[in-house]
Amino acid sequence: MTSAFPAPSATSPAYRAALRGALLGGATGDALGYPVEMLSRTEMFERYKVKNSLELLDTLAAQPLVVSDDTQLTLYTLDGLSEVLEWNNDGQAADELACIWLAYLRWYRSTGNSYPAAAPFALTRPLDAQPSMSVARGPGKATLAALAAGEMQFISKNVNPQALGTGALIRSAPFGFLPVADDATVIKLSAHAAALTHGHPDAILSASAYALLVRHLLGSHEAIDLHMPARQALEAVLQWLGTVEQSQALPGDAALTIAALQTALRSVDSGMPLERTLESFGDLWLAPGCLGFAAYLLLSAEQEISDGDSSPALATRKALAQAVSCDGDSDSIAALTGTLLGALYTEDVFNTQTLASLDAVPALELVLENWLKQLGVS
Repeated sequence: MTSAFPAPSATSPAYRAALRGALLGGATGDALGYPVEMLSRTEMFERYKVKNSLELLDTLAAQPLVVSDDTQLTLYTLDGLSEVLEWNNDGQAADELACIWLAYLRWYRSTGNSYPAAAPFALTRPLDAQPSMSVARGPGKATLAALAAGEMQFISKNVNPQALGTGALIRSAPFGFLPVADDATVIKLSAHAAALTHGHPDAILSASAYALLVRHLLGSHEAIDLHMPARQALEAVLQWLGTVEQSQALPGDAALTIAALQTALRSVDSGMPLERTLESFGDLWLAPGCLGFAAYLLLSAEQEISDGDSSPALATRKALAQAVSCDGDSDSIAALTGTLLGALYTEDVFNTQTLASLDAVPALELVLENWLKQLGVS
């Protein structure tokens, strides 16, 4: 299959830097948004006695930074993919989806839930012992219900057919880390892994769209002729989404995800004010709108940097501030935004003091180093 998305190169020094940026950016956004997730913008400003989004961000960054289930499940996704490589490196084939499902079951058990009797037993791995991974932090109802069933869920048969929250979307970035030549592998794995907990077609397709965005941004570090890589990534994802309706393997027509990403492009191009832009994404507790708003913040940051109006660090700070202070799923939107910006600009755009205070850094480093080791590039 011809790739429409530049593939990441695991042997490139930029690969490690971009991966660290994506993981640290996602964890940073998650931890900044987690304390205010259930508050409206007005309530945030009142509680923290601040006047604007940047003041709120700085106030939150000065507190201990604790990640939610968004980061936990992202790391468990990468750990599941690492286990696949471990089997392969030992000369044995592994079922990718089963490894990912068992990784999620390990997370389910590690965060205090009774392991489902019907499920095959998952052997413990080093990630399970990490303190930041072994406490329940806002797990989604659809994710818990699917894992509690003890049976693997599929696109065609799912206990949560209407689940359209961000749970499957947010953990899908690691599929974009795969240094494979074709896009089909990324699409297939991300879609089927999303269906392990979420059955709504746009929950599944938004997860694949997010993985492809990450893939394109990582791959752009090797494609020196790319101009405005974030915009090109979004345009490529929209082109792919337009083919989904004809697919026999993927569900639905991606209408909600297409609309959200088109809104992101249109809002940036028209210079629409932020308040009107937020309204145009609809429900910011659902996966398509959250992905769309994160894409809007990514494109806005890239445009500001290209125009010379902001440095990458300042544009990233502003984007995270807007993500955290929105009326919606603040931690998920900020995690998406941080991941995308980190994949494009690496960890250099994040405040080093903020990164140092993240509770999930040891777990993140553990999983990242094992991933690179299994790829043979550590």
